[in-house]
Amino acid sequence: MLAWRVVAVTAVAHATGCYDPSPATNLPCGDGEACPRGQVCSAARVCVPDGTAPEVDAPAGDDAPAGDAPMIDASPDAPADAPMVAPPSLRGVAAMAGSGLSTTISSPAGTQVGDLLLAHANADSENTGTIDAPAGWTRIAGENGTGQQFGSAVFYRFATAPTQTFTFNFADNFNHVHLMAFRGVNAAMPIDAFDGTSLPDTSQPTAPSITTTRASTLLVVLYTLDLSTDNFDPVAGMTEVYDVFTGSLQVSASIAPIATPGPTGVRIAARDGTDIGPAIGFAVALAPD
Repeated sequence: MLAWRVVAVTAVAHATGCYDPSPATNLPCGDGEACPRGQVCSAARVCVPDGTAPEVDAPAGDDAPAGDAPMIDASPDAPADAPMVAPPSLRGVAAMAGSGLSTTISSPAGTQVGDLLLAHANADSENTGTIDAPAGWTRIAGENGTGQQFGSAVFYRFATAPTQTFTFNFADNFNHVHLMAFRGVNAAMPIDAFDGTSLPDTSQPTAPSITTTRASTLLVVLYTLDLSTDNFDPVAGMTEVYDVFTGSLQVSASIAPIATPGPTGVRIAARDGTDIGPAIGFAVALAPD
């Protein structure tokens, strides 16, 4: 007959490597008002937290009870998107036809200090070198009309006062200046790209394609047409700023923001008539601040 032997198993508290939960509170105090670590014996002779004991380290690894493992974010937060830079924008425009060999023009209404001023100067003269801007202006480009005695030039400067007056000099009595003010243009390198072209008799004045190097530029195209009083149609995808017959030349400008760097493409200014004539076109990209 088999004899069964019962072996008593004694639970071992605080075994090495086991998690030690926080002791219960409100238990009777022991001899000499003894209480578990982190507790004190109250006036009611029960053990309560003393409020000064250091926090018990949270269990880690295999010692942590199931369900309490810390959550680990395996995907670090993506960096915040870089703020979008706004392209330059038009603040105002002014125009003046000259009498004699000069044209005096004031900055557009609403101009503020730091705005970029862009001058589109036109003359019924065969040499754009005879179009002279006052001190403080920088020439961007100039073109002579193919086979005709007219020319166009583009200049820029930054406004140093809300209201300023400038005199442009010419070698011919028939001249005209348009002045545009733009906000948000980079002060260190305002012109991102530019080019100009002169075409013989055409019904489609054209501004050449230019390649921008920065995002959020503002494309400005400028046209001058001789031997015609036809108005320009708005350039596709652009906003027309002005379209004026000066008494000798037809001049126009349009603008459009360019979101990404690269070629802007040729911009053609169709006309509302069938006249043809020699034309000059400029493309200027203003860099954002």
